[in-house]
Amino acid sequence: MAILKSITEKWSAVVELTAQEMSIAGRITSGLYQADADNAKVIHAVSVSAPTISDYVPGTPITYADLTDTELQIDMDQKKMYNFKIEDIDKAQSLPDFENPALIEAGRGMALEADKYVFSLYAGAGCRLDDSTYAGVATDAYVVTASNIDTVIGDTMVLMDKKNVGPERNLVVSPAVFKLIVDDARATLTSNEDVFSTGFIANYYGFSVYKSNQLATSAGGVDELVGTHCIALSNRALPFALSVAESENMRLESAFATAHRGLTVFGAGIKWEDEIVDLFLRV
Repeated sequence: MAILKSITEKWSAVVELTAQEMSIAGRITSGLYQADADNAKVIHAVSVSAPTISDYVPGTPITYADLTDTELQIDMDQKKMYNFKIEDIDKAQSLPDFENPALIEAGRGMALEADKYVFSLYAGAGCRLDDSTYAGVATDAYVVTASNIDTVIGDTMVLMDKKNVGPERNLVVSPAVFKLIVDDARATLTSNEDVFSTGFIANYYGFSVYKSNQLATSAGGVDELVGTHCIALSNRALPFALSVAESENMRLESAFATAHRGLTVFGAGIKWEDEIVDLFLRV
């Protein structure tokens, strides 16, 4: 039993680490609450109010303000499972390491599911840019091109500047929008190698830019134009945590095979809505 337990923990780690490393949602959040995710149904994300800044007048008594705290409960209510079996004869006739690649793929699938859920929370953003921002139709997706993409991202930067959002800012866009950004930034990028190999831009108008196919899409406005809800946010705006709650491997009675199954739970919630911008765009 001890051997089976250690093997199970090894496979669990493969899935969880892969999911955490490949999830864009995991990269654009602080990871502050990840340590609390194991065996938790609810994570309590607590923050305190900002201290008051006032003028200092020598000789005048100082009045001390009380700090207040707020709490966001992150429900770990998103549950996804994986399961598969490996026949002994297939394992014997193929590469020695058969389980590991399959479990890595399971982790990758979990990362995509987590991203899809996190990005579906765009409606809670404190700011929105769409066609109406540029004198177009209200709630329609705004058409971005090579000639205006820098204006849109620049306006996003200004919106966040007005909210005094800190320097750790992320932008997640569709692959089509990402290409426009790359084309616009090509002349100023010191090296394009990382962009082409990783799909990541380290700094564009102060944003770390990622691309994802898991962003939400919808139609809106009188024209019913289908657009993608790209999202700009600070690292602290949207707490997220993921954990493999159960992981098992077992010998099947009905076959000469080993079965693997696992349950992954994750949750997210918007804590600082003013530090999130929903960019409703289409190409």
